[in-house]
This record gives sequence, C-alpha cells and structure tokens, in this order.
Amino acid sequence: MKKLLNVLLIVGFGLALSSCVYAQDAKMSPIEFNNYCAEITSELYEKGKAWGTHFAETSDSKNFSSLKPFREAVTKLTKSKIAEFEKLKGEYEPNTLVVAMLDFLKFEHNLVTTTFEPFEKFDAKTSDETIQNAVNNLIAAAEEEGNFLTKLNAAQKEFAQKHGFQIQETEGEGEVIEEE
Repeated sequence: MKKLLNVLLIVGFGLALSSCVYAQDAKMSPIEFNNYCAEITSELYEKGKAWGTHFAETSDSKNFSSLKPFREAVTKLTKSKIAEFEKLKGEYEPNTLVVAMLDFLKFEHNLVTTTFEPFEKFDAKTSDETIQNAVNNLIAAAEEEGNFLTKLNAAQKEFAQKHGFQIQETEGEGEVIEEE
C-alpha cells in the first residue's frame, strides 16, 4: 500500500506539471504565459492529489465508485487544455513549449482515462489480483510520465531563455523570478 501511495503522489505531481496555456483574444506576454502555466500546474496538482487521497481512503472498502468525480475533474481540465493548445500551435515562438505541453496533456489525459477509470468499476467483490493488476498499470504509466516531464521541462527552459527570463525551480511550479 505504501508503494501505491508513493505512485499516486508521483502521478499527482505529474498532473501538476501538466498544463500552461489558455486562448484569449489578446496574446499574453511570454512571462504571463509562463506564470499561467504555473497556475494551471497548481490546479492539476491539487486535482491529482485529491484523487490519490480519496483512493487511499477507499482502498480498504474497495468501493472505488466514489473516485469518479475526482477523475472527471482531471479529465475535464486536460480536455479543455488540449483544445486550447491545439489552437495555440505556432502562437508562441519557438512553439516547442506548446508542442511539449500538448504532448504531455495528451499523455496525462490518456493516463487518467486508462488507469484511473478502471478503479471506478471495482467493489467489495473485486479480487485483490484484479485490483493489483490495475495498480501495476498505474505504476507503469506513472513511470513513463517521467519522459514527458523531462521534455516539458527542457521546452520551458528553452522558452524562458529565448524570451529573456529565468525560471525558479520550485515544487512542481516554474514561475518567473527575474527578467534578464
């Protein structure tokens, strides 16, 4: 169970890193764009963390149906951000940050729908083996997430360097600390 909770925290952290743009009529400055990324990251982190916490609370009873609203909140957010990023391709040059974020959001959306959702069908009659298989799938997906996070981090640093600011490395958030 400890390993599962650690994985859930990793997934929550990954979700926290997962978005950063919204389409608005007036284009944001690069710094505003980056800071908006940090805001969305915080929101996704909180939603992923809430799912993981609730999962831990329901694991003894095996009544996982109550996880649905938590998963749906993450799914709704990833879906809306994917749509925004699709519209923003080419907006911020270089657009490697937009592309990396879009790839990451698509991965996160898939992770949530393929690894979180199956738990909602489990109940007290579900075998421990079936639950463990679902946990193993979640762990495998969480491990794959690292590749996307690495690409996203590199794209964000490239974006900051191109636009003359530095990113402060904090827990899951990258906010501007100074302009060069």
